[in-house]
Amino acid sequence: MDVPLRWIEDKRSVQGMLDHTHWSPAQSRVWVPALFSGLVVLMASRISLPVCMAEMAQDLQWDKREQGIILSSFFGGYIFTQVIGGHLADRYGGDSIQWMAALVWSLATLSMAFVAHVSVTMVLLVRFVTGLAQGVHYPSLLSLLSKRVPAAERNLVFGIISAGSAVGTIVAGGLGSALFGKGWQYMFLITGVVGIIWSLMLRTISVQYKHSVHYQLSERRSWKEKMAFAGVSKVPLPQQGIPWRKAFRNHAVLALLAGHFSCCLYAHTVKSWAAIYFHDTFPQQQETWLYNCLPWVFWAMSSVAGGWITNQMIAHGISITRVRKMVVFTSGIFPALCLLLMSALARSGGGFPLTLFIFIASLIFDGVHSSGTAVNASDLMPACAGALYGAASTVGTIPGVCGMALIGYILHVTSSWTLVFTIVCVVCAGGSLVFVVFGSGTPIVLPLDTNTK
Repeated sequence: MDVPLRWIEDKRSVQGMLDHTHWSPAQSRVWVPALFSGLVVLMASRISLPVCMAEMAQDLQWDKREQGIILSSFFGGYIFTQVIGGHLADRYGGDSIQWMAALVWSLATLSMAFVAHVSVTMVLLVRFVTGLAQGVHYPSLLSLLSKRVPAAERNLVFGIISAGSAVGTIVAGGLGSALFGKGWQYMFLITGVVGIIWSLMLRTISVQYKHSVHYQLSERRSWKEKMAFAGVSKVPLPQQGIPWRKAFRNHAVLALLAGHFSCCLYAHTVKSWAAIYFHDTFPQQQETWLYNCLPWVFWAMSSVAGGWITNQMIAHGISITRVRKMVVFTSGIFPALCLLLMSALARSGGGFPLTLFIFIASLIFDGVHSSGTAVNASDLMPACAGALYGAASTVGTIPGVCGMALIGYILHVTSSWTLVFTIVCVVCAGGSLVFVVFGSGTPIVLPLDTNTK
């Protein structure tokens, strides 16, 4: 059967086909390492300040309340660009959005080395801008993968790329430990320069890929040949509008938001405060790399293993819904319980080795979450996965904005890590259980509304 004439005459059809062309194996061998390295640099930039916080606070005379406000300022910017970043990625391509944003957050990170001594206000402003620019990264990444990677392979690919965030944490932690006492400014200089280099590299890869696909499509004369090359059964047209009101009344979407909120609270707490917790609880521990780096090695392995295991489960007939619920339960309940156990050990005089072991176990359980709510948006609304993930990530940034400042206030007033970890545990358990009850991995069908933005 021939392709309808209206598709042939609609110029958007070619762009739609280009947007949905899957990577070949050779192209995947270029893109996956590039995106992996991007998350390495992004996460190193993001946690450069938390890693250096103890030294900077001593140098610049910041108390716990000020530290909490500074840590939350990143998320104050991060929350504003999630949805718009996903929408722009769905419309113009996740790779283009990523490299432009990376140039901005790299320059902002670089500037921290020069403005931190000026005032706390300048620090807040730089971190706010860094958050604004980094907020588009994950929605753009998910949008890109939903178009370039077949659904059957997406869990593993996303798990491999997501491991880059752990490697970035390891790199930043190791670099911070190596530079401890030598000048925290070098951390921001190094991560900023490397980020600029990566953004320019991704731009080059993106331009070369688009030129290559355009040429190969033009070489195929018939529309059937073009569609066969692109790997689509019909010519996909660009997304016209998202019925947000209807989407947010859907129980599966609401469950995604609740589950993502809870897992983000854990992630933000650990990435922003774990180094400070170990510094305060075990001040005699000089080998800071043991808690800044080592645990994230296991997180990275868990992320990749989780992606492979979930792929195998789906391939063996277990429903996507059941797989997602199992992952969210595992990555939501057990990590939080480990935090509670850590605080109990601290109260009873537990030693550093056992506390570190439990922290590592917590991150191993959390590592599999890259196959849970992180990819659930592409299950529910594949055509606009970036925008939906952006909405979920916006909700997930709320605990970063409010929670990090609240944690700083609690520690300033009470000095109680037990209270902090108890709050985190309760919220994580609640959000995970909501997803287990109401979550889904089945695509939802919503009528498009071209007037809904």
